[in-house]
Amino acid sequence: MAFILAANFAPQYTQWVVPDPDKAELFRRAQAYNHKTAYWPVQLSHRGIRLPRELFPDSGRIPGRAKNPPHIISMHMFPGVSEIVRDLIEEFEPDVHQFVEIPVTLKSGEPAPHRYSALNILNIVDNYVDFDRTELASKDYPGMGRKLLPVSAFEKRPIYVDKKAIGRRHLWRSPEISFAITVSDALCTRMQAAKVFGYNFINCVEL
Repeated sequence: MAFILAANFAPQYTQWVVPDPDKAELFRRAQAYNHKTAYWPVQLSHRGIRLPRELFPDSGRIPGRAKNPPHIISMHMFPGVSEIVRDLIEEFEPDVHQFVEIPVTLKSGEPAPHRYSALNILNIVDNYVDFDRTELASKDYPGMGRKLLPVSAFEKRPIYVDKKAIGRRHLWRSPEISFAITVSDALCTRMQAAKVFGYNFINCVEL
């Protein structure tokens, strides 16, 4: 079993970081870095490659009122993960993914209660969704193949995937599932035991 991490959009869980420099400047830097490729700049985080520090925010501020923000937050192009999530990922896949620690403050100006890092997921898995068995809505995109439409955090129907394509990975993205963050059963179990909150876990049945 694998699980997609789907954002729970309840106000107490959904937190976006206002980055410094601002999004326009980060977008400009991504364009400059990415000018020789066909990728849209924000898709740099979907390519499974290590990226230079300049493409990550220098710092960030959570504008919401939550004093205890979730362990996984939105940090411009990247998910931001707390030290608890980072340590779990490193335990399962040491030195596989790219983490860049970003100082984050609350609306009050106080430091956030977690030490957040921007996470660049370097495992990419493609051609592994069984669209015939999966009941969720999908669409064929010219030149890009078939893809699931964005998955609701409250989706109960499973997604059927190819176990062999996943291999021994514990954390990955897939272009077939809107590059959603997906974790193994083992990593999901440890995250739940650590009371990581802010995301719902959607079942992926491995065939």
